[in-house]
Amino acid sequence: MSLIVENLKQIYTNPGLSEQPVLDIPHWRVEAGEQVLLRGVSGSGKTTLMNILAGLLRPTQGEVVVDGYRLFAHSDAKRDRFRAGRIGYVFQMHHLISNLSAQENVEMPLIFAGNGDYLQRQRLARALLTRLGLAEFANHRPVQLSTGQRLRVTVARSLSTRPHLLLADEPTAALDPYARDGVMVLLQEICREENAILIVASHDPAVNRRFDRIVDIEDGRLIESTPTRLTGLSNWIPQELAA
Repeated sequence: MSLIVENLKQIYTNPGLSEQPVLDIPHWRVEAGEQVLLRGVSGSGKTTLMNILAGLLRPTQGEVVVDGYRLFAHSDAKRDRFRAGRIGYVFQMHHLISNLSAQENVEMPLIFAGNGDYLQRQRLARALLTRLGLAEFANHRPVQLSTGQRLRVTVARSLSTRPHLLLADEPTAALDPYARDGVMVLLQEICREENAILIVASHDPAVNRRFDRIVDIEDGRLIESTPTRLTGLSNWIPQELAA
């Protein structure tokens, strides 16, 4: 498993204005099991890059290869099917389905990917929500949840299919320190167990110490940084997921 970015460029154009280059990445590679923190000031292109890596945004130029699969060499339908089973995404804006409960939102990726039967999906969704402190809110719809609770549902949903590549855009936003630590530990521990790639885009200084590899976006390019590692993470993985 690897993630490879080749000759990637993203340029935005507006009528009557000059072209605005956002990303210019000649080559970037992340191997299975690696965990990367992506940093950059607002407007630096973090979310744009995350959307491209997820296969949601076609770049102006270049390719993204996940598990040997060239995301933009295929139709939208084929790319969607691949993403359903291999790529998880914690969206900054949550994007929960408003008429479904929290548990049903977590189950949706499993249904799209064809994973498990009805009872298996229920058990897995309930286990993730419980670990994220949302067991009593499993039947609540998004409008009945706080911003932080909705974000935690989004985290649970992204983890449900055990993706090979997990992307998280500001996953600790709107969370208190305890909830923030719990979310980060859960993301990192599950990705370690599954030998999955984890890429987190975050402004949160407290997140820096959790990563061995930090990459900054500056002028559209990726620059490797030197992290200060935090050790002694607690075990936050649900027993149902460890089985």
